[in-house]
Amino acid sequence: MVSGRKEHAIGKGEQTDRQGSKNSNEYKVGPINQLDAGHLEHLNIIAGLSCALGDREYAEVNVRISAHLNEMSLTQDNAHARLLPHVKMRWSADQAAILKSLWLCDQNHGTDFHAKPAEKWLAFMSENMTDPETGLFQTEVMRVKRYSRQPRGCALAYMAHYLQSFAPEVASHQWKLFKRAMLKTRLGLTGFREYLPSYAGKWTPDSGPIVGGVGIAATGLGLKAARTLSDPEAHGILKRSVDRALLGIRLINFVPGAGIITSIGTDLLASAIYSNSLWVGYGDPREQVGAGQKDEAHPHRNIMRN
Repeated sequence: MVSGRKEHAIGKGEQTDRQGSKNSNEYKVGPINQLDAGHLEHLNIIAGLSCALGDREYAEVNVRISAHLNEMSLTQDNAHARLLPHVKMRWSADQAAILKSLWLCDQNHGTDFHAKPAEKWLAFMSENMTDPETGLFQTEVMRVKRYSRQPRGCALAYMAHYLQSFAPEVASHQWKLFKRAMLKTRLGLTGFREYLPSYAGKWTPDSGPIVGGVGIAATGLGLKAARTLSDPEAHGILKRSVDRALLGIRLINFVPGAGIITSIGTDLLASAIYSNSLWVGYGDPREQVGAGQKDEAHPHRNIMRN
């Protein structure tokens, strides 16, 4: 967050200006009910994590954003909130992030924003967004892209990471299917495919480069998900492969003109994902229910149990 004086939390119908030091940029945040879910999902996770760490400055923001995202999710027949203006696509992985943010708010403030939209979303995913061949969740609900009906590695790893909070058994099931269908070893290196072998897909800004079918983003996010889902075997295998690849990148970095290639593995996002996967305590075990138990307090977690 930008340093500066405190102001009242942002709420519906309010407009907030914030001026920091003379060297700070002035910025404005519009009314929350005029912002799209794509702008709010990660902001709400950050606010929720801040509250979980004991910082109450953004507690009201956390609750107000959560109320808005709850409404945006429940009003859609497909259980996916609209992400961005003038963009029709809605990724299931983004809705999982929204539900994670609502779950965090509920944990922090005793609210109940996540249960109903999570139940509706999980039911919709089970009935309409599950690949018949693999059982994996499909990528994009509006069917805008050719790959919309395909399970994609970057999306599945991202989803498993967020599902672990509000639907841990679904997360575990999807993770097992993901490893079975898309974990690949070649030339001593292991990573996650971006697409199933049966689908000829190309790399996109979300996937990053795809090398021999293995996606850079799918593998990096998979490393993070392995830690979240407490899968030390998968985490160890992926980390060894990623470490070897990073060593190769550092060596290639000395070659003139190779900076564009090496930046793939050393940019801020890649470094953040890798660092996050090393934090042993990142997976949140609170409110988890064993495979043979029913979760009466959160019935949506009983959907798709195996």
